[in-house]
Amino acid sequence: MRRFRFVALAALALTCFVASGCVYLRLLTLRDQFKDFDNQVEVIRDPPLALRFKHPVLLEEDLDSLIGSAPTATATNGPATVRVYTFLHIGLPPENEPTDLDAPGATLSLTATIVKDKLTSIAFPPAVFNALDPRLAEAGLRSLARAEVDTVARTATATVVAQELPLPPDRAALQRIFGLPSFADLKDGQERWVYRYRLVPPAENAQGKPLIAAMAFVFKPNAGHPFRFAVQINGLWLSLGLPEAAASK
Repeated sequence: MRRFRFVALAALALTCFVASGCVYLRLLTLRDQFKDFDNQVEVIRDPPLALRFKHPVLLEEDLDSLIGSAPTATATNGPATVRVYTFLHIGLPPENEPTDLDAPGATLSLTATIVKDKLTSIAFPPAVFNALDPRLAEAGLRSLARAEVDTVARTATATVVAQELPLPPDRAALQRIFGLPSFADLKDGQERWVYRYRLVPPAENAQGKPLIAAMAFVFKPNAGHPFRFAVQINGLWLSLGLPEAAASK
């Protein structure tokens, strides 16, 4: 029985190596690259903040698997294919989209650049990094090298540990940047602001259920600044612990 189990696991591992749809090994390779951040990743600090991978590992098809949808739009720029994912801020069902597209945070766009079938760079929504000081944003990205990954729960959790970093924006600033949250709730004494988004479907893929994503800020009791930030897309959660204000004496 043990020998059979070993053979089965070995066969599964081999399948992951050769199957184009198995993205987890490539994600682990990407996480290892983040451990050698300065030699593997270039941070483009001009708005919008972007990451350029010096040795790309994720495939174009991996984006479809991870995001769960084709992009909203694509364009060709020389040898590169640019994929744009645009998300609309929505409320609770049955509301489908914001009533005012000019409102703060009404739309967020993520841009991925593909060269030779590999993800070479990714640009984040400007609003997200208007909310974070560039130093805090970069420290958060670097912390992904230490992320604890739970493949069963489909979560990755990391904490920003660099010293002397600015605090994340407070409640008023978050509302100025992203608008009012879709909803707020309390759990274990902590307040959570949740912003829900619907991916704008590509014209050729307008059938089926819309892809819903979310962004959350979590506050400790009576705190003005969130101590945790989380994003979810296609059932994958990334949670990031943020710097906190020193306790008053």
